Amino acid sequence: MSHGHTVFFQSTLILSVAVCVALISGCSESVPESSQSAARQARTRLRYPIGVDTVAAWADGRYQIVLDGLYDEENKLDPCILGPVRAYLKDGPLVYVRGKNECVVLDIERLSFEKYPITQIPDRYKSVFDRLQNGTEDPRVRVLPIIDP
Repeated sequence: MSHGHTVFFQSTLILSVAVCVALISGCSESVPESSQSAARQARTRLRYPIGVDTVAAWADGRYQIVLDGLYDEENKLDPCILGPVRAYLKDGPLVYVRGKNECVVLDIERLSFEKYPITQIPDRYKSVFDRLQNGTEDPRVRVLPIIDP
């Protein structure tokens, strides 16, 4: 056996033993996981599991944005708070969500929301919803593809 093959064999053996020791000793968390596997594990730890079509989720998965709306997973009778989502912005405990004809201010700490028709947005929120409507350089603003049912 050549020197190169011997070094390769020894390296492979050492790596295999290290992985086995980590698994046996319960340190398997130190073995890197794929990001897909990590995302799947994070989804299962939430009180309200999220699906593959979820764009964003807050409050342990209770409030979820998917392309066709903002949903309240706690309210099974009428889960959709807002139809197709155009854009959203998270600022501290508040999430501002703009739909086609209405807007929502979601408070993820108090687990509550306020919903307004586009034409009746209170003055204190107008500048935020204008940024969501017109676009901005603010990196916190997330604009979604337009889906019209």
